[in-house]
Amino acid sequence: MDKFKQESPQGKIYSTSSNSPDQPECKTCDDLKWIRPGNQDSRDVKYEPCPDCSKFSIKSDDSVRLELAGFDGLNRPLHTFSDYMPDKQPNVDARTQCREAKNIVSRWIQKQSPYLIMLTGPTGTGKTHLCESAANELIKAGLEVWYVTGTIYGHRMRDMNGVHAFKEQLLTKDMLILDEMYVSWDNNDYLKTTLQEVIVHRSDRYMPTLIAGNIKDDEAKNPEAALANIVGQRVMSRVLSNLGEKAEGKLVSLWKSNDVRREDES
Repeated sequence: MDKFKQESPQGKIYSTSSNSPDQPECKTCDDLKWIRPGNQDSRDVKYEPCPDCSKFSIKSDDSVRLELAGFDGLNRPLHTFSDYMPDKQPNVDARTQCREAKNIVSRWIQKQSPYLIMLTGPTGTGKTHLCESAANELIKAGLEVWYVTGTIYGHRMRDMNGVHAFKEQLLTKDMLILDEMYVSWDNNDYLKTTLQEVIVHRSDRYMPTLIAGNIKDDEAKNPEAALANIVGQRVMSRVLSNLGEKAEGKLVSLWKSNDVRREDES
């Protein structure tokens, strides 16, 4: 029986089992990646990487955890809270917003409360930075977290062969981070409807969920109204609750902040 078997957001299955029915690709080590040289004293065994399958990388536990959390193929270090810089913002209101956002997301990973956080604002204000930082801390703490971008969400939800398994993961993961979720939607509102189902299911069960993204709705009177068009009034009622520390949800706005990437270019 597998010690564990999990699916990454990209659809890759990971298993620690060595009892595979498939024939091993490497006959030297049976795909174990390690061998014990024959001339070694059996009382002082030291295993060495298999020379005949060196093309296969031996992944560290940290590497596997990153991929299981949704960062398969990421060719850079994850962002951290320490390199999130609110002082890059050009005015006091924007810096205050960024500091509050950082504090709320930090509290979310420590206390898993509020259960539902929605982080909204324009491009370049650090939403993805905060989401990655939260995932990074949770991974280091050995907790189960799943980071899914809007692109992956749309692709997997439209994959009729794998959509049920994907939704099951979204509904059951201990902590879920959905990033870049409000950028675009299909014409029949399928993705919007499934997102609402996921959020309501998790919020009803007090399962920690962090959602971030832009809001593009020129007909809405304000950002809150635009967000309600995406997630629905039932979810917004929880997000905008006035229960203080006991609130089930929290809306974190960065709409007074500027795109710091453009500031860096100027």
